[in-house]
Amino acid sequence: MKTEMIPIDQLIPYERNAKLHPEEQIAALAKMFLEFGFDQNIVVDSEYVIIKGHGRRLAAIRAGMREVPCTVRMDLTAAQVRASRIADNKIAETNWDDEKLNSELKIIEQEDAELLDKIGIEDAELTARLKSSENNWGDKDPDAEPKEVFSITVTFENDDDQQELFIELRDRGFKVKA
Repeated sequence: MKTEMIPIDQLIPYERNAKLHPEEQIAALAKMFLEFGFDQNIVVDSEYVIIKGHGRRLAAIRAGMREVPCTVRMDLTAAQVRASRIADNKIAETNWDDEKLNSELKIIEQEDAELLDKIGIEDAELTARLKSSENNWGDKDPDAEPKEVFSITVTFENDDDQQELFIELRDRGFKVKA
């Protein structure tokens, strides 16, 4: 496995790639690359056929890039390459912690609102998230640690009791995690 800069016109899209890349996604990725740079390599085989990164390739073209960093994989079997293509996209499909996401968006809005149109969230969703944010950090640094932290561990015999206490403590303003 090695990393190298490869001219974008030498990259070959895999003709059976099952992941769809709508125009909105490509446009959002291109904006992101122009603002933050291209920092996730496209993964290719020894003949420069794309294993992972079809959408990044399209967005790089849109952003006017001539070459991109690629990881060249020569150690995978054909079956591993196929499975890797699918796993790369399927495993990434998860949900968000809405409270944390909304709070981060609110902080970005306060620090540099122009960045909000470069993170790939549709305007209607972004507006709703910013309105629902309960960012109580004010001018505090959100990464700053409190001076003293106290914690407690509680063991439960069933999920219902755990969930009940979790909700009660959260509603009382405690920072809780399960």
